[in-house]
Amino acid sequence: MTHSDDTSVISKRCAIYTRKSTERGLELKHNSLETQREICSAYVRSQEHRGWREIDRHYDDGGYSGGSLERPALKRLIQDIERGRVDIVVIYKIDRLTRSILDFVRLAGVLERYGAQVVSVTQSFDTSDSMGRLILNILLTFAQFEREMMADRVRDKKLQLITKGRHPGGPPSFGYYARDGKLMVDHERMRIVRELYASFPKAESLNHLVRRFRADGITTRRRKTKTGRQLGGDLLSYGIILRILSNPIYTGSIQKDGEWIKCELPIIISRGKWEQTQDLLKAAKPPTSNRDYHFLLDLLHDDTGGRMSISNRKTGHQLGDRYYRSKRQGEAGWGPRYQTVVADRVEALAVAALQGLLLNPSKLGDAILSLGLYGNETKRALGLGALAAKRLGQLQPRSLRPIFKAVVPRMELYQHQLRMFISSAQLLNFLLWDGAGLFGEGKPLHPRANFIYRHDVAAPYLCGKMNLALPIVPKDGSDRSPDEHLVNLLKEAARFQRLMMKNRHLSTTQLAHLCGTGRNHFVRVFRLNYLAPDIQAAIYDGRQPDGMHRRHLLQGALPLDWEAQRQALGFGSKPLRQFKPLLLGTQATA
Repeated sequence: MTHSDDTSVISKRCAIYTRKSTERGLELKHNSLETQREICSAYVRSQEHRGWREIDRHYDDGGYSGGSLERPALKRLIQDIERGRVDIVVIYKIDRLTRSILDFVRLAGVLERYGAQVVSVTQSFDTSDSMGRLILNILLTFAQFEREMMADRVRDKKLQLITKGRHPGGPPSFGYYARDGKLMVDHERMRIVRELYASFPKAESLNHLVRRFRADGITTRRRKTKTGRQLGGDLLSYGIILRILSNPIYTGSIQKDGEWIKCELPIIISRGKWEQTQDLLKAAKPPTSNRDYHFLLDLLHDDTGGRMSISNRKTGHQLGDRYYRSKRQGEAGWGPRYQTVVADRVEALAVAALQGLLLNPSKLGDAILSLGLYGNETKRALGLGALAAKRLGQLQPRSLRPIFKAVVPRMELYQHQLRMFISSAQLLNFLLWDGAGLFGEGKPLHPRANFIYRHDVAAPYLCGKMNLALPIVPKDGSDRSPDEHLVNLLKEAARFQRLMMKNRHLSTTQLAHLCGTGRNHFVRVFRLNYLAPDIQAAIYDGRQPDGMHRRHLLQGALPLDWEAQRQALGFGSKPLRQFKPLLLGTQATA
């Protein structure tokens, strides 16, 4: 932070952030982003007497929703805040920054950590005091409500379009294609849909059905986007076939809230056949794919904010460990990279972390009293922390999911830390819960019901990088001279191994001939590749036991066990043994 000419006024660097949900109108010279920027820039100029100055860098997100933080310009802004380049973030309205309370809690944590502030031009508030944060929470509540109302309107509009047989946007369902805004039937692929519904009840499994249709070379319909990009033409996958077998649109109707709504589309599959298929799919669904079993699904995120999904690793035909995994772009765009954590470990840590909060009177009081409730009910709830922690440890995953979904709606997993965003109102509800049935439905709201309490716990063993340790002693600073004959043997062994890997089709005799040596010498030298790493390092450093000669390596019996090698060659507590000659073709012992 720099000082202006007037030493009594501290210069504050202001970054203007603008956002627009859709790309419509961005091609115009004077669009919504430009309007927001001009208004914010004029406001910054009006605050020059307070030392405010606008930085040159632009942070504009055109065509990005406020319901997510996955926005390129916002990420650049956060990076610049972390690097100390921004003191004040200036926005037109708070919903330009985010429409989600949980997302704002994350942003507020970054801003608070690096001493930055948020200023809204059209909504006067200051995030540096408690009243400003209260007003901000109220504004965010309405912004989130507006976003949810907009989502409901979009869903209703899509539903209305489908019922009239029109294309609501996006890729059409398999067997349909869009023309002039209408859904048209692809008769060739509709024949595939009927065959799928007819074959599934007789198939050994869904995987067998997938392999059969992929072998037939059946693909999705090719289509061209408005930008000229070619999409489709993919072989039928497990996911595509599962969507076909689950999609009610082929019955000429769609479902909403358990009700059937008729569409102006032809009936391809009878409703009875579709319902029979759903019963078979439910029966074939493995228990490990149940969302209630993976009770952190949709709640756990990685350190970039990406949602972590569940995956299983198999050993043969046996189902292996469960993993939570997230996929994100690799460094410098070099392909995807994955963050993976064992599900049992992170789930156990999440339960233990919530129990730790319940058993900590100080932290539990901070979380509950933030609601502004100080009556007898709150006092009684604070005394129930130990009982609630005990009850939590006795519950099964099916019962844990509604608790975590309500109490901890978001978790972020970092390399050495698990961050939990806890709903204080729902935490109070859980403390007062009597343990009957499933928790979380129909609970009353409290003042400041949207208040989020952040709880961090250490997680050093979950995502730490694996370090492979080999028994190699670091080289000291002495100028020892290695035995040239022993070093050359190891280099020759490495050369023989490289030659063998390039000529796997040749026999040992042929490989020896290719190296210009005899078979017996080739075999004796080749086996030195299996010396313990610390033995090889010691030879290269000249730290081998006194009296070691090349005949000990070539003619002595060499066990495969590393510890036995150390004892036989004098690297252990015992001195170098008198070597026993190794006779190829006979059994020899060390």
